[in-house]
Amino acid sequence: MNLINKIVLTVSLSILLQACFPKKVKLELSSLIALASVDSSSSSTTDTSLETTTDITTDTSQEITTDTTTNTSSDTSTKTDTTAPVPGNSGTIASSSILSSSLTLSWTKAIDDTTTQANLFYKVIYSAANNIATVSDANNNGTVAQTYVTDINIYAVSSLSAATAYYFTVIVRDEAGNEAIYTTTTITTPAVTVVGAPWGTTNQTPGSGNGLFDNPYSLVLDSSDSVYVLDRYNERVQVLTSNGSYSNKWGQYGTGNVQFIEPYGNFCWPEWL
Repeated sequence: MNLINKIVLTVSLSILLQACFPKKVKLELSSLIALASVDSSSSSTTDTSLETTTDITTDTSQEITTDTTTNTSSDTSTKTDTTAPVPGNSGTIASSSILSSSLTLSWTKAIDDTTTQANLFYKVIYSAANNIATVSDANNNGTVAQTYVTDINIYAVSSLSAATAYYFTVIVRDEAGNEAIYTTTTITTPAVTVVGAPWGTTNQTPGSGNGLFDNPYSLVLDSSDSVYVLDRYNERVQVLTSNGSYSNKWGQYGTGNVQFIEPYGNFCWPEWL
């Protein structure tokens, strides 16, 4: 009920009471109006107070919720992998099968705190100078023998020069791109050895006897300096001593075991010899 309606009601009630009880009831119009005003003012103040309290409570709750969500999301998204892998066996590189133009390197696989061992990448680098001891130096100064490939711990390096000192290393990289380097190892390839005095002749009539050849194609030496010659048109392999004397042979024409039909190609170093 608004103020005007209250005043009208108060005046009407005052007139009625004075008519019925002129001596006992004496209400002044101004006092009733004042009371009505105070009542209206109190009601208005109470409503405003309640509304204000409700608004403050709502705003505070919303602000706390928003801040908590934002902070949690920010902490999770800032985590990154900045730790490099750790080379196995303290970064030691071993070597084997060292020949005048090739050799084999091997190492223990690295470990990483995030990338699994099977997903680590390895790169093989070499140089003729001692300038590949760090990741940066190796990438800038070295020759890449093997580009990055996952999960390897052995590699055969070829196309080397005889009687030459080489420096070799391996770089390991995790999936985040962090790199670490193995300890540089130095290896000198052996010189090519001429076995005995020169022997043999050219422009001879082809023959099929022991120590004779018909279109010899290639040869290889074993650890005892024996000479293995691919005798193509005789469909055989002949073995000679280091001074050129006949020693052994195997093979004949045919398609069965140890048989050939005009064999040709380059010998590879026979590990079993």
